[in-house]
Amino acid sequence: MMKKKFLIPVLMMAAMFLIAGCGSKEQMVLSFINIGKGDAFLIRVPGGGYYMCDTGKKEDYAVMDRFLEMKKVEHLDGIFLSHGHKDHAGGLKLILKKYPTDKIYLSGKDDMTYKKTDVEQTAAEYQTEIVKMQGGEVLELGGARVQVWIPPDKDPENENNNSMVARWSFKDTSFLMTGDMEKGEEKQFLESFRDCRADVLKLGHHGEKDATSKSLLNAVMPAYGIITGNEEENPDSVNSKTARRLKKYGIKAYYSEGEQIAWDFIADGTSVKAVRIMDNSAGARNGNDAADEKEEE
Repeated sequence: MMKKKFLIPVLMMAAMFLIAGCGSKEQMVLSFINIGKGDAFLIRVPGGGYYMCDTGKKEDYAVMDRFLEMKKVEHLDGIFLSHGHKDHAGGLKLILKKYPTDKIYLSGKDDMTYKKTDVEQTAAEYQTEIVKMQGGEVLELGGARVQVWIPPDKDPENENNNSMVARWSFKDTSFLMTGDMEKGEEKQFLESFRDCRADVLKLGHHGEKDATSKSLLNAVMPAYGIITGNEEENPDSVNSKTARRLKKYGIKAYYSEGEQIAWDFIADGTSVKAVRIMDNSAGARNGNDAADEKEEE
């Protein structure tokens, strides 16, 4: 009898340690899907829940779909669209068709870049709620916080400068997603956004020379820089000026090139590490869900 009385508290204590251990392993993960010139990111928030930041081009859908299958995603809590250009929003309809999505977040001020992308009609077709952001919103999504910034005035001459910017944070770690923001929008952003710091910076306009100013890098101070382009598809993304600038600031650059299907940037609330995700399922021809993860050395 005494043994049983002693055993019960021990088991309860062990259970408490297990629960505490699970909590300590909560992470925010940004997946940089390798689709060439185009933006498509999956974010898993601490505590569970999946969001996409942009949906790439329509012709990129097969890669995005394969990656979501590998991650066992069946439902999306939301999709954030930085703007309506086809290399950022072209895959939206195909994503919604297969993956039920609760909400689509987009700029309520941008009527410039959605001329060829009818997001509202597409959302209505798949019973997805549209949330039009005005800038300044702070969203609590699972264990992540999302700060939204939108240019106060439309730029009719350069559509890229109408991009919605979102800073995702979990404790002391963060990702800054900039859409196609160029230097003109960067200046406004730096003047009005209080805390720009981020461990991972998604470079604006695919890393081309008209974006990613020294002022932005000084404010953000990232360890990692993501460039959604490669030399074959978009040579302007792989330019020496941007590469030199990133190197000068000690920023590790990641391009849309290589054999990996994605890079995962894993934030534990204290630090961020990069992990390469390979699809080893016989080139995904057989539909197997085999994957290889390798942490960057």
